[in-house]
Amino acid sequence: MDEVMYEKLKAQQNPKIHYRLVEISSKGETNYNDALHYEFESRGELVVAGITNEITMPLFVLPLGSEKLKISGGITIEMKSFQIDPPSFAGILKVGDDIRLLFDWVVASRGISAQTQTELVPLILELPAPAFKGTPKDLILGPNVEPATGIPW
Repeated sequence: MDEVMYEKLKAQQNPKIHYRLVEISSKGETNYNDALHYEFESRGELVVAGITNEITMPLFVLPLGSEKLKISGGITIEMKSFQIDPPSFAGILKVGDDIRLLFDWVVASRGISAQTQTELVPLILELPAPAFKGTPKDLILGPNVEPATGIPW
């Protein structure tokens, strides 16, 4: 069964499943198994068998102490959405279309000396130009919009 599934997933050409995070937003905190988890909603690009789809996936972050974090997530996907035909065996056994992808990732700071940690370095941000530029002067106003008086509120 594993060999058939690996063939369907094109594991030879695409041995890894990739996820590129595009956006993340906080959903709050939750207490699970007497531990505080931070919950996030992520949006990104999932690559399975060489096919890329945009997905949303919940993420959970658990502080482990000693400057470590455990990041967990999971999603159920349909094989057909990644152009994978679910395998069947002589018409007797047919595999369902859903696959559950789960991951746990533990991250930690590297062994940096205490002296290096206290030194500050500039953070250089390259921000895009503001997208909101105000109300256009030639905007046609609807019948329920009062003209500006110029008097402060």
